[in-house]
Amino acid sequence: MLFRSILLVSRQQTSERNEVYWGVGYQQYWDATEHTPWLNYNPAKSTYRAGDVVGRDEWQFIPGRLMGSAGIRLDYNSYRQFDYQPSLRLLYTPDNRQSAWFAVSRAVRTPNRLDRDIDEYAGSAQVFGLMDQIWLLGTKDMRSEVERSVETGYRFQSGQRWSVDGSLFFSSYERLRGMEGAGLPSLSFPNGVPALISAAYMCNCGAGFSYGAEIWGTWQVRPGWRLSPEYSYLNEARWLPYAPKMNYWWDDTPVDLKHQGVLRSQHDLTRTLQFDLTARARSRDDALYHIPGVLLLDARLAWKPWRTGEFSLAVKNLTGREVMEGYAELSTVAIPIRRTFVLKWTQRF
Repeated sequence: MLFRSILLVSRQQTSERNEVYWGVGYQQYWDATEHTPWLNYNPAKSTYRAGDVVGRDEWQFIPGRLMGSAGIRLDYNSYRQFDYQPSLRLLYTPDNRQSAWFAVSRAVRTPNRLDRDIDEYAGSAQVFGLMDQIWLLGTKDMRSEVERSVETGYRFQSGQRWSVDGSLFFSSYERLRGMEGAGLPSLSFPNGVPALISAAYMCNCGAGFSYGAEIWGTWQVRPGWRLSPEYSYLNEARWLPYAPKMNYWWDDTPVDLKHQGVLRSQHDLTRTLQFDLTARARSRDDALYHIPGVLLLDARLAWKPWRTGEFSLAVKNLTGREVMEGYAELSTVAIPIRRTFVLKWTQRF
């Protein structure tokens, strides 16, 4: 796949309390696919163009205390779809130790080649002595998936020793990608031989929501040693509006790990040597896959021979526990987490 991209941006201070930002972007992609006995795209070759215009205005309502911004992104693509993505944000800082923020936004995921052009033979089965061929097909009627979100957060900084941040969010989803088809197969006669055809087509037939919270912080235990704890909660559900008790199955039921926690320890052993240890814990997923809860450890040793260079050795999943972090979507592969060694050299200029 090849692409080209053009981007223009501008930022202008219109007054002491106001700043305007705008940008224009354009992208173009070409791709060509090969037919296989199982998966095809129709057409096999495609050119995709996408353009966008972004504008944002920022105001200092109360200098140093209350700031607001409103913006919108307008998108247009080769699929002849027009989308808008607005956002509104407020930031309140009553003093130099506290800040609170609030945001509402609308975001979209535009259709892709799989949504519109997939032509997949998913196998066959015997039905009353006839072969029933199962096909998964895209449709040019696919529209963008839509998310509407509300978020809020708070931060408190206690000098140089510790700080804590927290946030809450709620999102609703419309026009999620799904599949629909006739309840009974149709009869056809390819090459004069009777056969059954069961076809399922892409549709914007899913809906859902998610809500949750996050809290994280930093604690300077002593000079050269920092601890950073994190915790997150997520509750997510997706369904088909015409069958609310039916699982949303096209992208598989999402792995819903409601509770996840992280504790990072960063220790400066010397001026040039640093040792980091990270513990990651998660709850089990009982929705569909029964992914077990697990505690994983990562370690990293870094050496800085000079100010702009760093050599590090990291070990991910230190204890070597082979567990799944997620499950496959359709024919893609899900790889279990294994012990991994990473050698890295970083040079900054």
